[in-house]
Amino acid sequence: KNEPLKYTVDRYVTDLFGKQDDQLSDYYYTWLTAGPMFGRETSDHFIDLGKQKLGHGLESWEEMKEKTIQRLEQIRALPGIDENEMLAYQKQMEEFYLSFFKDQILFQDAFDLAAEGKTDEAIKILTNADPENTIQKYVQAIENIEFTAGEKAMVFSMNTRWLADFYNLEQRLGMRAVRFMFSPTQHDPLAQAPGHFTYFIDEESNWWRCLWEREMKEYQFVDEGGKTALVLGDKLVFPLVTIHRQPLPDGIYQLDINLSGDQDVEKLTLKQVDSEHEQTITSEKSENGFSAEIDLRKESLIEISAINGLKIEGIVLTKK
Repeated sequence: KNEPLKYTVDRYVTDLFGKQDDQLSDYYYTWLTAGPMFGRETSDHFIDLGKQKLGHGLESWEEMKEKTIQRLEQIRALPGIDENEMLAYQKQMEEFYLSFFKDQILFQDAFDLAAEGKTDEAIKILTNADPENTIQKYVQAIENIEFTAGEKAMVFSMNTRWLADFYNLEQRLGMRAVRFMFSPTQHDPLAQAPGHFTYFIDEESNWWRCLWEREMKEYQFVDEGGKTALVLGDKLVFPLVTIHRQPLPDGIYQLDINLSGDQDVEKLTLKQVDSEHEQTITSEKSENGFSAEIDLRKESLIEISAINGLKIEGIVLTKK
Protein backbone atom coordinates (compact mmCIF):
# COMPACT_ATOMS: atom_id res chain seq x y z
CA LYS A 1 0.00 0.00 0.00
CA ASN A 2 1.03 3.65 -0.36
CA GLU A 3 2.86 5.17 2.59
CA PRO A 4 4.82 8.35 3.34
CA LEU A 5 8.47 8.24 2.28
CA LYS A 6 9.58 9.03 5.83
CA TYR A 7 7.81 5.90 7.09
CA THR A 8 9.52 3.80 4.40
CA VAL A 9 12.90 5.25 5.40
CA ASP A 10 12.25 4.44 9.07
CA ARG A 11 11.47 0.82 8.20
CA TYR A 12 14.55 0.62 5.94
CA VAL A 13 16.81 1.80 8.77
CA THR A 14 15.25 -0.68 11.22
CA ASP A 15 15.62 -3.59 8.79
CA LEU A 16 19.19 -2.68 7.81
CA PHE A 17 20.61 -1.80 11.24
CA GLY A 18 18.37 -3.88 13.53
CA LYS A 19 16.94 -0.92 15.43
CA GLN A 20 15.18 2.36 14.88
CA ASP A 21 17.54 5.32 14.90
CA ASP A 22 16.18 8.83 14.39
CA GLN A 23 19.59 10.26 13.42
CA LEU A 24 20.06 7.62 10.74
CA SER A 25 16.51 8.06 9.47
CA ASP A 26 16.97 11.82 9.22
CA TYR A 27 20.19 11.38 7.27
CA TYR A 28 18.76 8.83 4.81
CA TYR A 29 15.62 10.90 4.29
CA THR A 30 17.73 13.98 3.52
CA TRP A 31 19.99 11.96 1.19
CA LEU A 32 17.02 10.51 -0.71
CA THR A 33 15.17 13.79 -1.11
CA ALA A 34 18.02 16.28 -1.56
CA GLY A 35 21.09 14.25 -2.53
CA PRO A 36 22.59 14.36 -6.06
CA MET A 37 21.73 11.76 -8.69
CA PHE A 38 24.43 10.39 -11.00
CA GLY A 39 23.36 8.45 -14.09
CA ARG A 40 24.95 6.72 -17.06
CA GLU A 41 25.61 8.98 -20.02
CA THR A 42 26.00 7.98 -23.69
CA SER A 43 26.89 11.35 -25.26
CA ASP A 44 30.31 13.00 -25.46
CA HIS A 45 30.16 14.70 -22.06
CA PHE A 46 29.27 13.55 -18.55
CA ILE A 47 28.39 17.16 -17.69
CA ASP A 48 27.19 19.64 -20.31
CA LEU A 49 29.93 22.11 -21.17
CA GLY A 50 29.33 25.78 -20.45
CA LYS A 51 26.50 27.09 -18.30
CA GLN A 52 23.87 24.69 -17.02
CA LYS A 53 20.97 24.41 -19.43
CA LEU A 54 17.85 26.46 -18.71
CA GLY A 55 14.67 24.56 -17.95
CA HIS A 56 16.32 21.67 -16.12
CA GLY A 57 15.67 23.14 -12.67
CA LEU A 58 19.19 22.33 -11.50
CA GLU A 59 20.80 23.80 -8.42
CA SER A 60 24.15 25.51 -8.88
CA TRP A 61 27.33 23.54 -8.19
CA GLU A 62 27.93 25.77 -5.17
CA GLU A 63 24.49 24.95 -3.74
CA MET A 64 25.03 21.22 -4.27
CA LYS A 65 28.43 21.46 -2.59
CA GLU A 66 27.00 23.21 0.48
CA LYS A 67 24.22 20.63 0.86
CA THR A 68 26.81 17.85 0.65
CA ILE A 69 28.84 19.49 3.43
CA GLN A 70 25.70 19.56 5.60
CA ARG A 71 24.97 15.86 4.99
CA LEU A 72 28.59 14.99 5.73
CA GLU A 73 28.25 16.72 9.09
CA GLN A 74 25.11 14.64 9.72
CA ILE A 75 26.72 11.30 8.97
CA ARG A 76 30.03 12.08 10.65
CA ALA A 77 28.14 12.70 13.87
CA LEU A 78 26.92 9.07 13.88
CA PRO A 79 28.82 6.56 16.05
CA GLY A 80 30.72 3.65 14.47
CA ILE A 81 30.47 4.80 10.86
CA ASP A 82 33.85 3.34 9.87
CA GLU A 83 33.02 -0.08 11.32
CA ASN A 84 29.76 -0.46 9.40
CA GLU A 85 30.10 -1.08 5.65
CA MET A 86 26.85 0.67 4.74
CA LEU A 87 27.67 3.76 6.79
CA ALA A 88 31.24 3.79 5.48
CA TYR A 89 29.77 3.67 1.98
CA GLN A 90 27.47 6.61 2.69
CA LYS A 91 30.26 8.72 4.23
CA GLN A 92 32.72 8.00 1.43
CA MET A 93 30.06 8.60 -1.23
CA GLU A 94 29.35 12.02 0.29
CA GLU A 95 33.09 12.70 0.22
CA PHE A 96 33.05 11.77 -3.47
CA TYR A 97 30.14 14.17 -4.10
CA LEU A 98 32.03 16.97 -2.36
CA SER A 99 35.21 16.32 -4.33
CA PHE A 100 33.23 16.13 -7.59
CA PHE A 101 31.49 19.46 -6.99
CA LYS A 102 34.74 21.17 -6.01
CA ASP A 103 36.42 19.96 -9.20
CA GLN A 104 33.42 20.88 -11.33
CA ILE A 105 33.40 24.43 -9.94
CA LEU A 106 37.11 24.76 -10.76
CA PHE A 107 36.50 23.37 -14.25
CA GLN A 108 33.61 25.75 -14.91
CA ASP A 109 35.59 28.78 -13.73
CA ALA A 110 38.61 27.81 -15.86
CA PHE A 111 36.36 26.99 -18.83
CA ASP A 112 34.77 30.44 -18.69
CA LEU A 113 38.14 32.19 -18.35
CA ALA A 114 39.53 30.21 -21.29
CA ALA A 115 36.58 31.36 -23.41
CA GLU A 116 37.48 34.96 -22.49
CA GLY A 117 41.12 34.45 -23.49
CA LYS A 118 42.36 34.73 -19.89
CA THR A 119 44.73 31.79 -20.19
CA ASP A 120 47.02 32.46 -17.23
CA GLU A 121 44.09 32.90 -14.83
CA ALA A 122 42.44 29.73 -16.14
CA ILE A 123 45.66 27.71 -15.69
CA LYS A 124 46.02 28.93 -12.10
CA ILE A 125 42.51 27.72 -11.27
CA LEU A 126 42.56 24.41 -13.16
CA THR A 127 45.86 23.40 -11.53
CA ASN A 128 43.94 22.95 -8.27
CA ALA A 129 41.53 20.36 -9.73
CA ASP A 130 42.18 16.64 -9.24
CA PRO A 131 39.48 14.71 -11.15
CA GLU A 132 41.50 11.46 -11.11
CA ASN A 133 41.42 11.46 -7.31
CA THR A 134 37.71 12.27 -7.34
CA ILE A 135 36.93 9.22 -9.49
CA GLN A 136 39.07 7.10 -7.15
CA LYS A 137 36.93 8.29 -4.23
CA TYR A 138 33.87 6.89 -6.02
CA VAL A 139 35.66 3.55 -6.50
CA GLN A 140 36.65 3.40 -2.82
CA ALA A 141 33.09 4.11 -1.70
CA ILE A 142 31.60 1.39 -3.91
CA GLU A 143 34.16 -1.16 -2.72
CA ASN A 144 32.36 -1.19 0.63
CA ILE A 145 29.25 -2.79 -0.90
CA GLU A 146 30.65 -4.44 -4.08
CA PHE A 147 30.24 -3.15 -7.62
CA THR A 148 27.13 -3.61 -9.73
CA ALA A 149 27.36 -3.50 -13.53
CA GLY A 150 25.86 0.00 -13.43
CA GLU A 151 28.47 1.27 -10.99
CA LYS A 152 31.29 -0.17 -13.11
CA ALA A 153 29.78 1.69 -16.08
CA MET A 154 29.78 4.90 -14.03
CA VAL A 155 33.55 4.61 -13.46
CA PHE A 156 34.07 4.10 -17.18
CA SER A 157 31.73 6.96 -18.06
CA MET A 158 33.34 9.45 -15.69
CA ASN A 159 36.76 8.65 -17.10
CA THR A 160 35.85 8.90 -20.79
CA ARG A 161 33.28 11.71 -20.54
CA TRP A 162 34.30 13.83 -17.53
CA LEU A 163 38.03 13.34 -17.03
CA ALA A 164 38.55 13.67 -20.79
CA ASP A 165 36.96 17.14 -20.70
CA PHE A 166 39.54 18.23 -18.10
CA TYR A 167 42.33 16.93 -20.36
CA ASN A 168 40.86 18.71 -23.38
CA LEU A 169 40.64 21.97 -21.43
CA GLU A 170 44.27 21.54 -20.32
CA GLN A 171 45.21 21.22 -23.99
CA ARG A 172 43.27 24.39 -24.83
CA LEU A 173 45.44 26.10 -22.20
CA GLY A 174 48.73 24.53 -23.31
CA MET A 175 49.08 22.45 -20.14
CA ARG A 176 48.98 18.99 -21.74
CA ALA A 177 50.34 17.40 -24.92
CA VAL A 178 47.85 16.49 -27.66
CA ARG A 179 48.08 12.91 -28.95
CA PHE A 180 46.30 11.35 -31.92
CA MET A 181 46.58 7.67 -32.79
CA PHE A 182 45.42 6.10 -36.03
CA SER A 183 43.56 3.15 -34.59
CA PRO A 184 40.05 1.61 -34.87
CA THR A 185 37.28 3.47 -33.05
CA GLN A 186 34.15 2.21 -31.30
CA HIS A 187 30.61 3.53 -31.69
CA ASP A 188 27.17 2.87 -30.21
CA PRO A 189 24.65 3.14 -33.08
CA LEU A 190 21.67 2.34 -30.83
CA ALA A 191 22.27 5.20 -28.38
CA GLN A 192 19.94 8.18 -28.65
CA ALA A 193 22.88 10.57 -28.34
CA PRO A 194 25.98 8.48 -29.11
CA GLY A 195 29.42 9.76 -28.24
CA HIS A 196 32.05 10.37 -30.88
CA PHE A 197 35.36 9.89 -29.06
CA THR A 198 37.50 6.77 -28.66
CA TYR A 199 40.64 6.87 -26.52
CA PHE A 200 43.73 4.74 -26.00
CA ILE A 201 45.71 4.96 -22.74
CA ASP A 202 49.32 3.81 -23.01
CA GLU A 203 51.58 2.27 -20.36
CA GLU A 204 52.69 5.75 -19.24
CA SER A 205 49.05 6.82 -18.74
CA ASN A 206 49.11 9.13 -21.75
CA TRP A 207 45.70 9.62 -23.40
CA TRP A 208 45.46 9.34 -27.18
CA ARG A 209 42.41 10.25 -29.29
CA CYS A 210 41.87 7.45 -31.80
CA LEU A 211 41.01 8.24 -35.43
CA TRP A 212 39.99 5.73 -38.10
CA GLU A 213 37.79 5.26 -41.14
CA ARG A 214 34.67 6.83 -39.61
CA GLU A 215 36.50 10.00 -38.54
CA MET A 216 38.72 10.30 -41.65
CA LYS A 217 36.69 8.85 -44.52
CA GLU A 218 38.99 10.16 -47.27
CA TYR A 219 42.07 8.22 -46.06
CA GLN A 220 43.15 4.59 -46.04
CA PHE A 221 44.19 2.63 -42.98
CA VAL A 222 45.85 -0.68 -42.23
CA ASP A 223 45.66 -3.10 -39.29
CA GLU A 224 48.46 -5.66 -39.39
CA GLY A 225 48.07 -7.95 -36.41
CA GLY A 226 47.23 -5.09 -34.05
CA LYS A 227 49.76 -2.69 -35.59
CA THR A 228 47.54 0.06 -36.93
CA ALA A 229 48.40 3.05 -39.09
CA LEU A 230 47.18 5.58 -41.63
CA VAL A 231 48.55 4.85 -45.11
CA LEU A 232 49.74 8.03 -46.78
CA GLY A 233 48.54 8.70 -50.30
CA ASP A 234 49.30 12.02 -51.97
CA LYS A 235 49.38 13.89 -48.65
CA LEU A 236 47.81 14.07 -45.19
CA VAL A 237 46.09 17.31 -44.21
CA PHE A 238 45.68 17.37 -40.43
CA PRO A 239 44.25 20.13 -38.18
CA LEU A 240 46.38 21.23 -35.22
CA VAL A 241 43.72 21.12 -32.51
CA THR A 242 42.88 19.50 -29.16
CA ILE A 243 41.55 15.95 -28.88
CA HIS A 244 38.03 17.44 -29.05
CA ARG A 245 38.91 19.54 -32.09
CA GLN A 246 39.21 22.91 -30.37
CA PRO A 247 41.88 25.58 -31.04
CA LEU A 248 45.25 25.43 -29.32
CA PRO A 249 46.86 28.48 -27.71
CA ASP A 250 49.51 30.39 -29.59
CA GLY A 251 53.11 29.36 -28.98
CA ILE A 252 56.03 27.18 -30.02
CA TYR A 253 55.20 23.47 -30.29
CA GLN A 254 57.13 20.30 -30.97
CA LEU A 255 55.37 18.23 -33.62
CA ASP A 256 56.16 14.50 -33.56
CA ILE A 257 55.04 12.24 -36.41
CA ASN A 258 55.33 8.60 -35.37
CA LEU A 259 55.90 6.12 -38.18
CA SER A 260 55.11 2.43 -38.21
CA GLY A 261 58.01 -0.03 -38.08
CA ASP A 262 61.38 0.37 -39.73
CA GLN A 263 60.36 2.27 -42.85
CA ASP A 264 63.15 3.53 -45.05
CA VAL A 265 62.22 7.21 -45.24
CA GLU A 266 64.83 9.92 -45.58
CA LYS A 267 62.60 12.94 -46.03
CA LEU A 268 59.22 14.16 -44.83
CA THR A 269 57.84 17.38 -46.31
CA LEU A 270 55.76 19.47 -43.88
CA LYS A 271 53.75 22.59 -44.63
CA GLN A 272 51.97 24.67 -42.01
CA VAL A 273 48.87 26.32 -43.48
CA ASP A 274 46.60 28.94 -41.89
CA SER A 275 44.10 31.51 -43.16
CA GLU A 276 46.80 33.92 -44.31
CA HIS A 277 49.79 31.94 -45.55
CA GLU A 278 51.60 28.64 -45.74
CA GLN A 279 55.21 27.82 -44.98
CA THR A 280 57.45 24.81 -45.27
CA ILE A 281 58.61 23.39 -41.93
CA THR A 282 61.99 21.69 -41.51
CA SER A 283 61.67 18.22 -40.03
CA GLU A 284 64.32 15.95 -38.58
CA LYS A 285 64.48 12.21 -38.07
CA SER A 286 63.64 11.09 -34.54
CA GLU A 287 63.52 7.81 -32.66
CA ASN A 288 59.92 7.12 -33.70
CA GLY A 289 59.76 8.96 -37.03
CA PHE A 290 60.14 12.69 -37.63
CA SER A 291 59.89 15.80 -35.46
CA ALA A 292 59.65 19.51 -36.15
CA GLU A 293 59.24 22.80 -34.31
CA ILE A 294 56.30 24.97 -35.33
CA ASP A 295 55.18 28.46 -34.35
CA LEU A 296 51.43 28.30 -33.90
CA ARG A 297 49.80 31.74 -34.09
CA LYS A 298 46.50 30.95 -35.77
CA GLU A 299 44.28 27.94 -36.29
CA SER A 300 46.51 25.87 -38.55
CA LEU A 301 46.67 22.72 -40.61
CA ILE A 302 49.74 20.62 -41.22
CA GLU A 303 50.30 19.04 -44.63
CA ILE A 304 52.46 15.91 -44.58
CA SER A 305 53.92 14.63 -47.86
CA ALA A 306 56.29 11.73 -48.51
CA ILE A 307 56.40 8.50 -50.49
CA ASN A 308 53.05 6.87 -51.20
CA GLY A 309 52.31 4.04 -48.79
CA LEU A 310 54.08 5.59 -45.82
CA LYS A 311 52.46 4.29 -42.62
CA ILE A 312 51.85 6.88 -39.88
CA GLU A 313 50.91 5.58 -36.43
CA GLY A 314 50.25 8.86 -34.65
CA ILE A 315 50.80 12.58 -34.25
CA VAL A 316 51.81 14.40 -31.05
CA LEU A 317 51.83 18.15 -30.33
CA THR A 318 53.63 19.42 -27.23
CA LYS A 319 53.75 23.11 -26.24
CA LYS A 320 57.24 24.24 -25.25
